[in-house]
Amino acid sequence: MNAVPIQPPLFTKVMGRPKKNRKKAPEEKIKKGVKVFTKAGVTIHCSICGIADHNKKGHEKYLESLAEKIQNNIVGEDDEIDIPSILEHVIPHTPNPSMDPTQKQDSMVYRMQVEDGEHVPINRLLSPLPENAFVTSARDNIPHSRVRVTTASSRGNLRGGRTSSPREQATSNAAAHQEEEERLAEEEELMSSQI
Repeated sequence: MNAVPIQPPLFTKVMGRPKKNRKKAPEEKIKKGVKVFTKAGVTIHCSICGIADHNKKGHEKYLESLAEKIQNNIVGEDDEIDIPSILEHVIPHTPNPSMDPTQKQDSMVYRMQVEDGEHVPINRLLSPLPENAFVTSARDNIPHSRVRVTTASSRGNLRGGRTSSPREQATSNAAAHQEEEERLAEEEELMSSQI
């Protein structure tokens, strides 16, 4: 009500064609017309062993420095070394059965296992549902499905080859047509008797 009226921003029309390229950040350097990104903050990894801080080119130098560290016992705690002599003295972890949460009755994991065991789905025999009274009472009034007689099935050309002569085909077509007319007449009589 008593607020200051808001005006649209000022638009200044600039001369010439609009610039196509985006405005680049100051970190993006352009050398010889090519955009160059710096590798600052990116850790390189060796493609041979997969360990960080050296690449394939410096892999041999890394192995030499590692062997030198091992000889002088200067290996740090963070260095990952898979030397068999060191791995022999590592004791494999064996879990304590008294600390297993699946065996303690007051643990949540044990309760979840018990609940899963209680809710085992019942194996039911899948069979058709029983018919309801409406369907059984209206079954007689349901019209029969039409049997479609195609030219291929009446001629016997189901496999694509001719199996009968044109005269046999004409007689079979006439017989199929006559059966269809008889069935339609019976349906009309049934419908007229119900009305």
